[in-house]
Amino acid sequence: MSERCRLARIAMTLWVVPAVAVAGKIDPADPPKGTFMDDWMIVRLAGVDTGWAHSTISRNADGIETELTMHLVIQRAGQKIEIRMSEGTTETVAGAPLAFGSTMKLATMETKMTGRIENGKVVLSSSQFGNKTEQTFDFPAGAKMSWGAYAEQLRRGLAPGTEYDLPTYAPSVRADGAINTHVVVRQKEKIDIGGRSMECVRVAQTIEAPMGRLDSTVWMNADGDAVKMEMPFPGIGVLEMILADEAAAKAAAGEGAEVFVNTLIRVDRPIDRANARAIRYRLTLTGQDDQPPPGIPATAMQTPGPWQGKSMELRVARIDRAAPRNAPATQPSGVLEEYRSANLWINNDDAEIVKMARQAAGDEKNVYAICDRLRRHVTDVIREKNLGVGFATASEVARQREGDCSEHAVLLAALGRAMGIPSRVVYGVVYVPAFQGTDNVFGFHMWTQFLLDGQWVDFDAAQRESDCNPTHIAFATSSMQDASMGDFAFPLIRLLGQIRLEVLDVEPPPGSASRPASQ
Repeated sequence: MSERCRLARIAMTLWVVPAVAVAGKIDPADPPKGTFMDDWMIVRLAGVDTGWAHSTISRNADGIETELTMHLVIQRAGQKIEIRMSEGTTETVAGAPLAFGSTMKLATMETKMTGRIENGKVVLSSSQFGNKTEQTFDFPAGAKMSWGAYAEQLRRGLAPGTEYDLPTYAPSVRADGAINTHVVVRQKEKIDIGGRSMECVRVAQTIEAPMGRLDSTVWMNADGDAVKMEMPFPGIGVLEMILADEAAAKAAAGEGAEVFVNTLIRVDRPIDRANARAIRYRLTLTGQDDQPPPGIPATAMQTPGPWQGKSMELRVARIDRAAPRNAPATQPSGVLEEYRSANLWINNDDAEIVKMARQAAGDEKNVYAICDRLRRHVTDVIREKNLGVGFATASEVARQREGDCSEHAVLLAALGRAMGIPSRVVYGVVYVPAFQGTDNVFGFHMWTQFLLDGQWVDFDAAQRESDCNPTHIAFATSSMQDASMGDFAFPLIRLLGQIRLEVLDVEPPPGSASRPASQ
C-alpha cells in the first residue's frame, strides 16, 4: 500500500529531466560558473498542498552538479506520513554522467544509495544500519542524466512542433536500463500562476519504459523557466509542481491529501473468504488510455485468462500444501540470483535478519513448515500494525517492528532468503469485509511468495495466513532487486482507481455447492 511513495520519486525525476529552456539563455556547451539554476516549487496533489521541492544546477571546476530535494506529506486512511527525498548527479560539462546519489526517508530510518559510472557499467551501492549492498548493471549507451538531458533540450529549443526522443538514465524510475522521454513542443497558451495570468509554451512529455507509459505536461515561460508541471495519477488526482519562492513553497507542507481510501475497489457482495476454496473473477479496466492491458502474473494460486479487449477472467484458488514432513529445505537449482541475493529492500545478509530467521525456523527441516514458522514469526513480531510507515526496508522492520502490509512482506521475504529459500513480493489487491465505513471492498496490498517445488507459493504475514485465501489477486511481482521499484510503479499507475471487479462465482470447500455471484 505504498506505491504513492514510488510515484513521488518518479515525479522528482520528471521535474529535472524534462526541464526544457529557451536556446540561448544558457549556452549548453559553456554554462555559467557557480549556481545557474535555483528553483523552488509548491507540490500539490488532488488540489491539496502536499509539500515542496527544490532543485539546483551548479558548475564547478570539475563539471556540473545537480540536486533535487522533495518534502511531501500524505494521508493514508487518516494517518499522516512524511516523505523526504533527495537526489543528485555529477556530470561533465559535455553531459557525460559520472556519479549520482540519493537519500530517502520513507519510514523511521534514512536509506542512502550511491552510484558511479565506469567503463560502461553502473555500480549501485546502498546502505542502512551499517549494512552495504552493491549491484552492477550495464550503463545504457547514450543515456543522459539530469544536466545532460537539460543541456540537450536547451539545444532543441521551444519552437512549436519540435518533437524528439530523449533517452535518459533515471535510477529513481529504473536502475537497470534507460527510459525514453518523448518530448513534443505544443502551442503557446495563457495559464494562471499564483493568481496572475502568464503566457507559456505547453510541452507534452511521455516517459516510455518497458513497464509502461507515463504522461506529463510542463509549461515554460518567456524566460525559459519551467513554471508548472502536471502529472495525472488516476484514482488519486493530478500531481502539480508550481514555481514559487522559497517561503511560499515551504508553506505548502500541510496535512497532505488522502491517497488510500479513494483507491478501494467495491464489489456487490460479501465474500466468505475463510471458507472459499476458489473464486472466479472478471477484471475490467475502466481507463481511457490506448496502452495494451498489463500482464497479470500466473502463480500457484492464480490462473489468468486472456484479455478480451479491456476485460479478462481469472481464477484464484487455495493451494494444497500437503508435503512429506521429511522434505528437505533445499534451494532449487537454476533460480535467478535476484530471488536469493540481498538488496536495499530485502537485505538478507543483515546479521539481525539472519539471527531472526534461524530463531524462527528452529530445528524444523521441512521447507513448507519453515515458511509457515517464518510467516507466523513476522505476524507476531511486527507489534505496531499501522499505515503510518511510508515504506521500510527489511532491516528497518526487523528493528523497529512496525508497519503495514509492505513491511510484513519485505521482512518475510528477507527471512526466507536468509534460510536459502528464494522469495519475492507480490503487489495486488485483497478483500476486506469493511474499511472506514465502506463494506465489501478490495484494497491494494502486498504479500510474499516463496519458490517451493517449482511454484511461487503465497504467504501473507499481514493477514495472518499461510494458507492464503482466494481473495488475493496479484497484479505484479518483484524480487526488489531494482532499487527504484519502477517495475511496480508503472503498471500500477494504470490500475489505481481504474479497475472494476466482478465476483463471478465462489467455489466452497468439497461437499458444498458452488455459489454464483447472483446469490
